[in-house]
Amino acid sequence: VLSVKNLFKAYPNKPLLNNLSFNVFRCDKIGIIGPNGIGKSTLFKILMKQIRADSGNIHFGQKVRIGYYSQESTDTSIYGDISLIDAIWSIDSQLSEGQIRNLLARFLFKGDSVFKTTESLSGGEMARLRLAMLMVSDSNFLLLDEPTNHIDMTTKEILENALIAYEGTVMAISHDRYFLNKIANRIFAFSPGCMQETIGNYEDYYEKQQQQQQQIDIQKDNKPEQTKTQRRHQLKIKKQTQTNKRKQKNKLKNLETEIEKNDQQIANMELQMCDAHFYDDINQAKAFSREYQSLKEKSATLLEKWENLAVLVESDESD
Repeated sequence: VLSVKNLFKAYPNKPLLNNLSFNVFRCDKIGIIGPNGIGKSTLFKILMKQIRADSGNIHFGQKVRIGYYSQESTDTSIYGDISLIDAIWSIDSQLSEGQIRNLLARFLFKGDSVFKTTESLSGGEMARLRLAMLMVSDSNFLLLDEPTNHIDMTTKEILENALIAYEGTVMAISHDRYFLNKIANRIFAFSPGCMQETIGNYEDYYEKQQQQQQQIDIQKDNKPEQTKTQRRHQLKIKKQTQTNKRKQKNKLKNLETEIEKNDQQIANMELQMCDAHFYDDINQAKAFSREYQSLKEKSATLLEKWENLAVLVESDESD
């Protein structure tokens, strides 16, 4: 589907993509992770020809058609004041009204709601409409930039199921480990100056990171015995950096504990939201959903902090 070789892109005093190379194959579902500002969205902009790379080669396979979804693209005015049915028809005019109704029903637009106008939709409804439009487009290679940000649990579940059933290829930038565990079969982890690939979902990536850290610890334990002068020199260096390393590791451990606690809260809330009587009190359900979304946003923030700190700790260990 896509071949990228030796891609380089930098802004003044800030190199982003440095000699980046990878291949994407048909039916791949690739999760892209890494700290903000590391070059993930820049890669998408280059692939969509919105900006130019400084150097490198990009080659798409034959008949590849890109579809794009971003958390920022929620402006309803781009479609005009038209009904949901007309919005789908604007993508595929060959569909019958019955086919469109069935499609919209999958995205929770049922009955007379299919005649709502695009400008009357809430943010969550607009996200669901845009996903429906993406699924009926002729795109066979989807680029998704933080697709689960600012959407409710129901819309997220619809998105996950749609992508699992999707027969095309997907690259998704995300901090949502649950989402990546559901849909990804490869992980591209971006860090300063490089990109590491892992086969599997986010859990596989995390397990590989743990194994690599264990190997580093084993190699440190198996280093040949040093002379007294060398040991004194190493001890001096170690003392100079020990306090800072300890603080970073403690912060990393505390973040992991906080992430686990936050993730458990999310899991507990999702169980409650699956209850058949959850929406009996709509006001209470809305307040509950706002709290749930706040925890999801907190989860993304904590994970980004963890990734940034893990890069620093890993860099210190390798040094």
